[in-house]
Amino acid sequence: MIGSALPAFAEPVKFAVTDMEGLEALQQEFGAFQTALEEATGLDVELFPVSSRT
Repeated sequence: MIGSALPAFAEPVKFAVTDMEGLEALQQEFGAFQTALEEATGLDVELFPVSSRT
């Protein structure tokens, strides 16, 4: 049997967005993307806002 290409205990995928203020706005804008990516990959996806790029 061929093993999975993904590790059994993969770290969550983290997406940071720098042009949005607050987690609530981020979840409203990217929640559907997060869900679709989790379903397509089987990985946990975390969204988090970042106040600046530096």
